[in-house]
Formats: sequence, C-alpha cells, structure tokens
Amino acid sequence: MRVSEEAYGGREAWDAYVASRPESLFYHRQVWRLAVENAYGERAFYLAARNEDGVLAGVLPLFLVGPCKSRRRLLSLPHAPAAGLLADTPEIARALEAGALELAGRLCGGRMHWRDQPAPQPDSQWPGLATYRLPLPETAEALWRGFRSEIRNRTRKAQKNGVTVREGRELLPNFYRIYERHMRELGTPPHPPIFFSTLADAEPKRLTVSLAMLGEEPIAGMIRVRHGDVATAVWVSSLARYNAASPVNLLYWEAMSDAIATGARLFDFGRGRPGAGPTVFKIRYGAIPHPLTRHVWPFIPADPVAEAAISPFMETVSRLWRHLPLPVATSLGRRARRYLP
Repeated sequence: MRVSEEAYGGREAWDAYVASRPESLFYHRQVWRLAVENAYGERAFYLAARNEDGVLAGVLPLFLVGPCKSRRRLLSLPHAPAAGLLADTPEIARALEAGALELAGRLCGGRMHWRDQPAPQPDSQWPGLATYRLPLPETAEALWRGFRSEIRNRTRKAQKNGVTVREGRELLPNFYRIYERHMRELGTPPHPPIFFSTLADAEPKRLTVSLAMLGEEPIAGMIRVRHGDVATAVWVSSLARYNAASPVNLLYWEAMSDAIATGARLFDFGRGRPGAGPTVFKIRYGAIPHPLTRHVWPFIPADPVAEAAISPFMETVSRLWRHLPLPVATSLGRRARRYLP
C-alpha cells in the first residue's frame, strides 16, 4: 500500500474512484479543488492510496488553511459542508489517516480537521449540524401528493403570480447578483464569481443554474449539483422584496421534479443548524437530518451542540455586515470569505 499526493492531472482516475464509492459527495471531486485554488489560492494536498497494482483504493482531499502560521490546519474540505476520506477497507483508511497526520505534523503542528460524510441513517433527534435529505418517490406526482398543503399552496402561488423558471450556464451572472445581495442580508461574506464559474465550466453536466423569473426580472436563483443518485441544492438565494411571490418554492419543485425524471433517489437540501429558519424550511418539505460529524487532531471530544453554535464574535460580525453598502460588502467579502472555510 502506497500513500502519495495526487496532482490535478490525475483528475480522471480520482473522479472515477470517487464515483465508485456510494458514500462519496460532489465535493470529493477534483473540481472542488480547482474552484478553491482559483478563488482563494489555497494549497491542496490530495492524498491517494494505491494498491500493489497501482490502482486507486482510497482518497483523502485536504487543503492547508488558516490566517496565520499559528492557526493553520489541514482541512477536508474548505467551503464544503462535508468530505473526509474514502477507502475500500479500514486498513486503507488507517493508512490515509496516518499519511495525513504525518503531513500535518510537517506543515501545521499536527492540526487537522475534517468533516465526515453524512451519516447513512437519519436521526431526527440529532442536536448538531446535519444535512437535510428527502427520499424521492418514483414520480413527480407522488412527490406532489406527499407535500404538506402549505408547500403545494406556495408553489401554486408562485405559478399564479406568473413566476417561471429558466436554466442555463449563461444565467450565472444573474444568479450572482441575487446571491451577493442575499448574502449581505444574511450577514455572510460571499464567494467571488470565479468560484462559481470554475465549478460551472468544469462540471457542465453535473451543475445546473436555475433562475425564478417574474417577467424578465430574475428574483431568485439556485445552483444544484448531481452526484450519483443524489441531487443537492448547494446555493439558494432570493430578493427579499419578492419573497411573497414564493419563487423559492417553485425553484425547489422544478429541481426535485427534474431530479426524479433523471433517476435521483435523494434530494439534499444542504446543511443546517437545529431550529434555524432555513432548517425549518427544509423540514417542512419532509427532509430528515443526517448527522454531520467531524474529526479533529489534536483530539478534541465531539460536541455536536457546540459545533452547531455561532460564536458571539461571528454574530457581531454578521450583524455589522448587514449594514455595509452592497459594493463594499461584496468587495470585502471576497477577501474575508477565504478565512471562513
């Protein structure tokens, strides 16, 4: 068994291995590496384990992140809700972990942190961070019947208000204009445009940009990805003044209908904190929490409640960010986001 760093030039073999693992995520694919490198200039260390025949048997994507030397760490993966290692056997997993710890010892004082793949079984009582997933039926009609009346009514409302949905890579600039304003309203620095354009250009068959339109005006947008039998809504944004028209509900209906039509078995609404407004929205669709756990070195006992909490410092920053002029928030945010992986 040999563990070594894998260059981006090995993307085809890496992505093929990732696709072969049922627990893998879109974020494991090499395109995430390219997007983070292009947008933030972070240094990647993608570890690969190969057997005696040179065939890939495990992978662990890592980035060296941190604002200063004393706080640097290896992370799997920045700006992704989950990642971690993939391996054929526990022995290979241990070899990858050992290789990563050796690398962390040389680069950043042994500090390493990775967010694991979602637990395969849901846990409605989980008190920490989770990704919210909905098993999809075989038909869109069955999905519609399974919705709460509130969800059906909001979706119909969008249609009656004349909201329509368009899709296409060419809509990405329009999506970004909605996204940057929405992020300012949330008090969160946005990713720079190159982050999204890198993903869209490198994975045109797996990434879809959708816009909800009122006439010719974009009023909400979604970027979703497809990996295996899971469709994931990774980013969803809307203009607050149009929320009464329920454009986001129509975006979700179109996204889930398309997922069913193309053979997806699960719809992932993304990561959420218990009790938060976006999490309540996901639960109304019937989504169930799948726990997200993390591994930290030097070892720190898991505390899912503390991990889901927002620090007082970040609450203050978020509150102040909402009052910045939009051009200032966008310009500063592109630099600040690097340090919020």
